[in-house]
Amino acid sequence: MRTAKINNQGVVEQVIVGTSEWANSRLGGTWIDTETKVGIGWTYSQEFGFRPPQPYQSWSWVEGAWTPPVPYPDVDLDGATGYEWSDESEDWVVMSNKLALINNQDEVEDAEYQQLRSDAKRLADEYLALRVDNVDE
Repeated sequence: MRTAKINNQGVVEQVIVGTSEWANSRLGGTWIDTETKVGIGWTYSQEFGFRPPQPYQSWSWVEGAWTPPVPYPDVDLDGATGYEWSDESEDWVVMSNKLALINNQDEVEDAEYQQLRSDAKRLADEYLALRVDNVDE
């Protein structure tokens, strides 16, 4: 069993393995038992129980999860477009520029790897040619 210490605002300050009865008697403060994992910064209320921190100001607590006011867009099956939440516009915005940078980085790393392989092969061939030349002499 885990128990969480909450402050006057219901914010979790500490989590330990034990019971609220044990923690209240030995550590003081307000301790609430929980069977689920909770973390520092979570909130507790009798209405909702323990909740993780609200990810964005515009999101609401609906059926046990933080929910954006606008559903996530349909997923691009090619994986070329991703979205991130913008609290300014209260909508999902395309992060294709970030993905393009990531994809471009992969291409650069792949090109650098291929160049290193090519250089290593050339050097190995030159070394073998030198050995053969020295053996012939």
